[in-house]
Amino acid sequence: WPLEVKKTWQMSAQAFTRGAVQNVTIQTTVIAYEDVNTKAGTFKAYRLQRRWTMNWPGYTGPRWTTTEWYAPEVKSIVKSVTTGQRGQDWELVTYTLK
Repeated sequence: WPLEVKKTWQMSAQAFTRGAVQNVTIQTTVIAYEDVNTKAGTFKAYRLQRRWTMNWPGYTGPRWTTTEWYAPEVKSIVKSVTTGQRGQDWELVTYTLK
């Protein structure tokens, strides 16, 4: 943050999955600033592409990508699409800012 097209960053963390703690690396790139349609309406949003990689000692595990749209107007991600087998696509249905 601040977001701008072509900006890239990476983080590493640990996740509890399959009964054990696993290392995960997430690389995020801001692809575009564009309109995105959701059930809650159309918003100007940054399209973020996240590349996820699970890592075990001596083995690089599953990889998948999520595409998320962050709308400054809503101050949140308003839509998400994934290639992950266990992931779920979703979009904003309604919102209220306080």
